[in-house]
Amino acid sequence: MSDFGGGHAGASQWGPGLIGCIIALSLYGVALAQTWFYWRAFPRDGKHLKYLGALTLSYFIPFVVQIFYGHRVWIISAKNRLLTASVLYAGSALSSVICDVFITGSVIFYLREGRSGIRRTVLRTETLVQQIIVMFVNMGVLTWWYMTPQGKNYVGTTTTILSKCYVNSLLAILSNTLLSGGDVVDVHHTLLCIAALGSYVEIVKCLLAKHNVDTHIDTLTHLATTYALSHGLLYLPSDTQPQDPCSAIHAPLSLIPSPVPRASFTLAKRLQHIYNDIYARIAMDEAFLDRVMGAVEGVGKADEFVGTLWRGWKEVREEGLVQTLQLGLFRSDYLLHAPDEAAPSLKQVEFNTISSSFGPLSERAAALHRYLHAATGYYGLSPHLTPDNFPPNTTTAGLAQGLAEAHNAYAVPTAQILFVVQQRERNVFDQRWLEYELLHAHAIHVVRQTFDQLAHSIHIHPTTRALHITPPSSSSPIEISTIYFRAGYTPSDFSSPTHYATRIALERTLAIKCPSLPLQLAGGKKVQEALTRHGLLDRLLHGRGYSEHDLDEVRSTWMHMWALDDPCPPPPSFFSKAIGARIPLGFREAWIAMELIDTPAGVGSYLVRAADGGAGAGTERQKTKSVKAEVISELGIFGWALFGAGEVVSEAEAGWLVRTKGTESNEGGVAAGFSVLDSVLLV
Repeated sequence: MSDFGGGHAGASQWGPGLIGCIIALSLYGVALAQTWFYWRAFPRDGKHLKYLGALTLSYFIPFVVQIFYGHRVWIISAKNRLLTASVLYAGSALSSVICDVFITGSVIFYLREGRSGIRRTVLRTETLVQQIIVMFVNMGVLTWWYMTPQGKNYVGTTTTILSKCYVNSLLAILSNTLLSGGDVVDVHHTLLCIAALGSYVEIVKCLLAKHNVDTHIDTLTHLATTYALSHGLLYLPSDTQPQDPCSAIHAPLSLIPSPVPRASFTLAKRLQHIYNDIYARIAMDEAFLDRVMGAVEGVGKADEFVGTLWRGWKEVREEGLVQTLQLGLFRSDYLLHAPDEAAPSLKQVEFNTISSSFGPLSERAAALHRYLHAATGYYGLSPHLTPDNFPPNTTTAGLAQGLAEAHNAYAVPTAQILFVVQQRERNVFDQRWLEYELLHAHAIHVVRQTFDQLAHSIHIHPTTRALHITPPSSSSPIEISTIYFRAGYTPSDFSSPTHYATRIALERTLAIKCPSLPLQLAGGKKVQEALTRHGLLDRLLHGRGYSEHDLDEVRSTWMHMWALDDPCPPPPSFFSKAIGARIPLGFREAWIAMELIDTPAGVGSYLVRAADGGAGAGTERQKTKSVKAEVISELGIFGWALFGAGEVVSEAEAGWLVRTKGTESNEGGVAAGFSVLDSVLLV
């Protein structure tokens, strides 16, 4: 009897532990299987997540997993520090029940709270959010139930099984996928996307809140326009001006900065270095440009303007280049793309290689918005409108640095930089700010000339091919180190054959061109389409030290493109950059189709334009008009590269701009009157 009693007592004492071990071993096997599946299914996840999955198999399982879940709360709650700290504090064994319930409840609350805002921009997200909520509830209930003490069996059974439950719940989050509308959705990355989209939608809703700012619109407009007039955010009026301007108007501007996801802004700035390299190498690839942009088999065959420039470049090549160095002042333009349930992502519209304008004025537009915030706090319009979310903009210094690098490479200190400009240029102040920066920061002088003036003022040394100019104000010729083209990018700049001849003559000189003819051709839309073809990006950047991740990030900014000379037509969702309804068959080499960028809906702003009739026209209300509108904003990132003889000598990212327009417009030019100058609000 005593043996039986002793055996029964042993079974009562060790039985729950044995059962717990058996169940725990089973769950451990499931955890190993989930780990293997996660590593195979998501090879591109960061190492920190993969190490986390391995670490949870160790002694610190409950602590690590609750830290992981606490981070989920940090993301979903828009970085609510108090809530996250409370979750992490509840970390002991006794308080794990509260911690698990707290985590699950927080996720449900913030996801449900954000659904109504997200629904306006993302059609299928609400269903997806509901599925994620259900999944988190199941995971939370599982660990909570096992953590709840169950009499004397708690120590013997539940603690043995609990760690394996935590392992499996974590791995389920990392490797779980949901079916949403027939698509497989990665839950972990979807949570990050929903958090980003929630922030973006929140600021959009704030900017649309009429009662917050409409009552102060007149004050903001007055402050903005007087600041612009006081700080050189200027434009010449459209009426005819004398040679020495006697009046100016403020440049078109927005009253409120436009929201841009912080990750997208950081990505655009980082990628500019790679894009600088890409387009420098395209400009040095003669065979590629002949094939894509040439007049024999490329765009120049159908486009007379491009063909004339290419033929001029071909002549210069055949004569022999005297200057191998080239300078590019670039701007890569992007829109936010937010189709279906995706968070906004960055998509490239185009890459500009000539006359990338509005850099200095955009710097002053950013300063304007910082001033309005300092002066008014934007009347509490949004908690996102804080100084930390106004990124610095030093575009003027950045672009001037590129010009100075070319000037110094020419190695004649007394030489000057030539600005080739349009007649009756209204955007003269944007150019003048660059001129002032070159003089003040680098002691480099600038001379401005139109094609008409250059036809009579240039002299090319017969031996060295050095370029000299004799301006009307001087009797002594000035040697030119660098030619900066702010004209010559459109057929209207070449109203006579003399203008084309002058452009080709400048290309023949020893001066460093910004851009050269090949670099100007490299900025064509056809080149942008060709770049998306398989293998070209890898070939251009081979041996340059970029990782596959770097190249994937570049590719992530591309929309699908289609060559119209392809025998297979593009899908209906592609947009043709054509003039008119139909393109003749013989001209299709010059055109491409690009998939439409689905910009976020419901973004509002106030656009301010001066009257277009000069200083004396109309009433005060007519002269300055503020219009509330639903808008689209285009982010441009500036950069420069000095390159030649197959190598990039130096390059840099050089600042940014934002141009904002009403959603009804398909064009984006500020100079053309479609857009206004804006700045970035990081969200």
